[in-house]
Amino acid sequence: MSTAALRVLSLGAGVQSTALLLLVLAGEVKASAALFADTGWEPRAVYDHLERLKGLCAEHGLPLYVVSNGNIRNTREQDSFYHAPYYLTNSDGSEGMSRRQCTHQLKIVPIRRKIRELMAERGIAPTPGAVECLMGISLDEWHRMKDADVRYIVNRWPLVERRWTRADCKQHLADQGWEAPRSACIGCPYHSNTEWRALRDGSPDEWQDAIRFEQEIQATGAALRGTPYLHAQRVPLPMVDLSTPEDRGQLTLDAECEAMCGV
Repeated sequence: MSTAALRVLSLGAGVQSTALLLLVLAGEVKASAALFADTGWEPRAVYDHLERLKGLCAEHGLPLYVVSNGNIRNTREQDSFYHAPYYLTNSDGSEGMSRRQCTHQLKIVPIRRKIRELMAERGIAPTPGAVECLMGISLDEWHRMKDADVRYIVNRWPLVERRWTRADCKQHLADQGWEAPRSACIGCPYHSNTEWRALRDGSPDEWQDAIRFEQEIQATGAALRGTPYLHAQRVPLPMVDLSTPEDRGQLTLDAECEAMCGV
């Protein structure tokens, strides 16, 4: 039995977290609010899906808060340039990767801020275990389960407790007449070749946006100490060979960003 004073769902608006939200709305999992951290650069399909979820939550009386700590798409000034795990080519020809800061800056920070606001509104002291944060991680992603780095928050994984896989989540959505898109930034370096091809062939406007973004970070990302690319082949995105199913060394995120990316 939970003794937490506040239970919130960290919503990524992808398959797993949407399935978890439906469980909350059905009363099978307890939560008093859902939080979506907006990086400003989700695919249009995710934002459209989020609008549907807002309506559904409103019907059930569950607050769904959209929080933000800036827009990852803003590359105009160095102090607002959010670093993701870009593939680098250094001046000496060696290869490297930039440190991933986007998850902490654009997901964790705004969600924690909203949690503290909700705690203050309810007069909840930041005692150990005062808040439970429900994460949309499924059984096949158990390696993504990590404890919160603050004592007042305890992360919970209801899908893992139910031993649900991503396939189970998709089936649950289908049974309820729902489906959900994959949640990840348009230009996320964790995209697989399959996902890049889907973006190029299915969403040409977003594909062009990713190309522009790559050019912008190359122009403004001097602090990266190398030339950044969005793909492991370390060539401009239009020149990447996406003709084969192999990822050619590309890192991949196992499933949706699901509010906390790979954390």
